[in-house]
Amino acid sequence: MNQRKSLQVDLPKEEADSLEARAAMQGVPTGKYLGYHVLRSYRGVLHPEVVDFERGDEGQAGTRPEDLS
Repeated sequence: MNQRKSLQVDLPKEEADSLEARAAMQGVPTGKYLGYHVLRSYRGVLHPEVVDFERGDEGQAGTRPEDLS
């Protein structure tokens, strides 16, 4: 199992509010949503957790697995 570590971010209030709202619309916790964006930016679209999130394995309404074949 992967060890996890939480990090704190400092954002302008308007952007933070928007990110919280987007996470809620996706049906995922804000921390998970921010983590997705950080990993996607830092490691790229092929990182396993990014792939899972974009596939919808994390609760996000996204591409259905059957559409990937």
